[in-house]
Amino acid sequence: MPELPEVYTITKDLKKYATGHVIKDIRVEPRYHIKSGNNKFIKLVLGKKILDVNRIAKNIILELESNIYIRIHLGMSGRILLRNRNEIKDRWTRCILLLKNTKNSYIELRFIDTRKFGRIEVLNKNNIEKLRNKYGIEPTGRNINYNEIYKKIHKKDTSIKTVLLDQKIIAGLGNIYATDALFLSGIHPNTSSKKLSVSEIEKIILCAGNVLKEAIKNKGSTLKDKAYVNIFGKEGKYQKHFKIYEQKICPKCSKDTKVLRISGRRSWYCPHCQILK
Repeated sequence: MPELPEVYTITKDLKKYATGHVIKDIRVEPRYHIKSGNNKFIKLVLGKKILDVNRIAKNIILELESNIYIRIHLGMSGRILLRNRNEIKDRWTRCILLLKNTKNSYIELRFIDTRKFGRIEVLNKNNIEKLRNKYGIEPTGRNINYNEIYKKIHKKDTSIKTVLLDQKIIAGLGNIYATDALFLSGIHPNTSSKKLSVSEIEKIILCAGNVLKEAIKNKGSTLKDKAYVNIFGKEGKYQKHFKIYEQKICPKCSKDTKVLRISGRRSWYCPHCQILK
């Protein structure tokens, strides 16, 4: 699933290349259902100008005129591609927004979702605030209250890896970056959240922030399935810099790594560098 760096990359590019365009036409695959309803979506969005593009956690938010917002969540395998008009069709395209700029040229914003786990919906300003309040802190943010985060994490009676994937506590992290952050912090992924100290929580979040920043710099991660690409179809490069994720040998001690399955996800770790408490 695309995580914060991938969504950040897409959002930044859309902000640059889609802002200021007017939505002149909308095509939705007949069997695809937009959450807010296909007809309602088209009625509210058609003819509106894109004023800005921002991000809330892993959600891409297109701000339109009249306090209308399009929320796009990529789910497990969603993509957003910006294509020239009449360019060859992309398989699994569920929705196309035809965008016109001030020079009367057209581009297509295509939402592609192989498994239909993604989401498109139209929201108002109140919905946006509710959506924002659903998520916890982001590790890349400033002025993080570590004591407050410690209290939230300490209430959970589960593995720290599971906690890191809980978007209500820490937003933007997914399996790849949580795995690498735990490795850098020296914490075993199965460590109970109740056994961690404030300083250990702070270390994990700081490492997570550093991992996310490096991944953002490298335009995200593209795995073997090639599911993630940016809006121009180009792959990310962070997969060349994985710390422990998918690594057979620990880069710190050169011993064999091991793999656990936590919350349905594979979690690589080094049994020598990440000792279970």
